Amino acid sequence: MAGYIAGRPCVFRGGKYLIGDLIPFEAVDPSREKVLIDSGHITKLPELEEPQKIAITISGKQPGEKIKFFFLPAEIQQIFNIWHMNAEDANAAIKAVKNKEVLEVVKQKETRKGVLEGLNLALSTEGEEAGEG
Repeated sequence: MAGYIAGRPCVFRGGKYLIGDLIPFEAVDPSREKVLIDSGHITKLPELEEPQKIAITISGKQPGEKIKFFFLPAEIQQIFNIWHMNAEDANAAIKAVKNKEVLEVVKQKETRKGVLEGLNLALSTEGEEAGEG
């Protein structure tokens, strides 16, 4: 994870960084950090908290049914990406999804038969893997 932003073009441990590039903590010698910050070569990024989950509510298959889920921003993007893919790409993306709830939300609004089959398979396979542990 990045620890600094390059304020000037620089090289750390063989890695070249341009203005605005993210620099990992490991790349900067801790004994030189203060001098590099004071000279404007780097700016230390604040410690980030764990990404916050966002609540989304979708309508269910039954009239008036509302279902609330909590997802990371990347997971919400994954849901919308799958909905907008062609069936072949959607099935490939479904296989890479690790969060079962993402698959459940995609399934709530999915209408393509081939994609629904892929979702059902992924959801049933995940259930079997969880039972094996």
